[in-house]
Amino acid sequence: MKRFVFLIIAIVVAASTLDYVGSSGYYGLVVVGGIIAAFLLFEKAVS
Repeated sequence: MKRFVFLIIAIVVAASTLDYVGSSGYYGLVVVGGIIAAFLLFEKAVS
């Protein structure tokens, strides 16, 4: 169950990061942070 929760959180973070990139005037550092957070959460979900 814990892995499933981490997977859902990783998907939400990735989706919100992609949505943020679609907006005008976004900050690159925020996008990089979102991608890194999504990768770390996904890694925690599969381990």
